[in-house]
Amino acid sequence: MTINRLMKRSVAIILIILALAGIMLLSFSGCQKVLTDFDIKTSKGEYGDKAYSYMQELSGEYANRTMATEGEKKAAEYIASLMSGWGYTSEYETDGVAGLDSFKLGFNRYDGSSVKDSLAYNVIFTKKSAQSKGEILLMTQYDNLYAEKGSDGEWAADGSYESGAGVAVMLTLAELMKDTDYGYDITFAFLTGGSYTWMGAKYFADNLKRADVENIKLAINFSMLAGGTNLYLYTGETQTSYGNYLSKASQGLTKLPADKQAGNFILESSAIYNYSHIGMLGNQYYLMNKGIPAANYLSLDWSTNDNPMMTEIKGKTNVYHTKDDTFANMIERKGEEAVKGMTNDVINSVLVALDTQNSEVMTKALSLAKDEQVNQTAQSSRTATWINISVKAVVIALIFGGSIAVKNYVQKNRDKYIVNMGGEENSSEQEKEPFDDNFDTFKSDSHIEKNSEPAHNKKDDDDPFV
Repeated sequence: MTINRLMKRSVAIILIILALAGIMLLSFSGCQKVLTDFDIKTSKGEYGDKAYSYMQELSGEYANRTMATEGEKKAAEYIASLMSGWGYTSEYETDGVAGLDSFKLGFNRYDGSSVKDSLAYNVIFTKKSAQSKGEILLMTQYDNLYAEKGSDGEWAADGSYESGAGVAVMLTLAELMKDTDYGYDITFAFLTGGSYTWMGAKYFADNLKRADVENIKLAINFSMLAGGTNLYLYTGETQTSYGNYLSKASQGLTKLPADKQAGNFILESSAIYNYSHIGMLGNQYYLMNKGIPAANYLSLDWSTNDNPMMTEIKGKTNVYHTKDDTFANMIERKGEEAVKGMTNDVINSVLVALDTQNSEVMTKALSLAKDEQVNQTAQSSRTATWINISVKAVVIALIFGGSIAVKNYVQKNRDKYIVNMGGEENSSEQEKEPFDDNFDTFKSDSHIEKNSEPAHNKKDDDDPFV
């Protein structure tokens, strides 16, 4: 075997190593097929007008929606009456009211007072599909901190940022979607306890059967909306097909920052990440921890961090979980048109994503979703990033080491394959091919033709090393 052939084989081995390494590196990119080939429809703002009217009603007639108060039940019954009137059905019922799922709980209020064995209410309604491909879960919290107290008395905060805007978005969607079969069962979950570590969402998630978890293809949460500078869509710490699909369908989004200002807000020992940030924290948190693909629409300003943990509007104090979270304050800070515009964008985004004309694309994206999701034993994204960097470094080291090894082998065995330049005849018995894997050209089925003349005399030998 000439040095030329040996070098060619060495190059081939290196190329194979590089190709395999490339495949490995791509596997760590966190992104599979990007599915974005579909039509996008936009509204003229009528969705925002409708949502605005619901926000006004919630902040007026149903201003007190604080968990474990009469106001909470009154608000729950109001939501249930609308959903029933639009033809949605529910497997839940409390005190003769369809859709109310009551449960007992104990917790501490912000002033330190304790609540024990009190009733709270989730409101759950579903629209079944004739040929369902699974379930899409839309959810928001509907409670607020109106009845919380400070040193100067009751807060009286109607919670338009958290959670009136989200409820208004959900009610508008329910009204608009009531007559359409989307090919999926659509469940609307208005959850209580969002102001107290999302207790209603935890109760809901804890009571899901395994079959329910498997059937839920996507959970979309509407968190703090219309009260922040920007609109964001959080779909996880890694890029996914369903995340790309929802992002393409969404209007008015601001790109998520690389540094999401992580905080120590772990609510479950089995959390899918060992840290959290405000994008994770919402009702979808407990669904995400069960491996359900989740998304969260929320409004704030992640480009700065003037306030602890998060900033809603640069240069202004936060209203989140304070007595200043009111409809009047939202309009003063943001303006009526901005509030309408953001709620309109969110509603339009969901309608585009669920549009039956885009069903094939969405179904393909959702079919990949659970495989792309991080599993229950995953590390945090920060840890995962270091793992990816480490693995990539190992792969690069292997490539480099493999190349050096091949080079050293060639140099070490060079004399074995360079034909004797002194004119001695080749031995009739050639040494066994060190990389013998039948890559030689066969002249016939019975034998391999051997050279009868020195390699340096062959006319077709262009080896520069000889």
